[in-house]
Amino acid sequence: MNQRKAFTLVEILIVAAVIAVLCAIAIPNFTSSRGRTSRDSCLRGLKALRSAKDQFAYDRNLRPGDSLDAQEAWASYSRNPFPTCPAGGVITAGNVGQDPTCSLSGGSFPHALPTVEQSTDGTKLKGKWREDENDD
Repeated sequence: MNQRKAFTLVEILIVAAVIAVLCAIAIPNFTSSRGRTSRDSCLRGLKALRSAKDQFAYDRNLRPGDSLDAQEAWASYSRNPFPTCPAGGVITAGNVGQDPTCSLSGGSFPHALPTVEQSTDGTKLKGKWREDENDD
């Protein structure tokens, strides 16, 4: 007599529970990783655009607050296409002396360039996102 061996209901439920736990761990990590990656890509574009704007303004003797054509500034110093936000944000170049911005500057992964502040004695620089303020 041939006896068929099959999985019992308990074994199938255990496997399903293990798969559910793995999915519960993997999916949030995947989505947060995608958010960080798109933010980092956007920030690279913002930094490159800031450099192109600064060089363009310097070469043309523009002063802070003067307007400039961001597309022309970008084309003068880069062969790459104009930066875009991979998360769908809109990049705005701004005037001379202003950092470029992305419309996705809020949320868990802000698409904003960090600002640097100088202390009153003129020596210590502190970044916007720095957590430890007691560093010397």
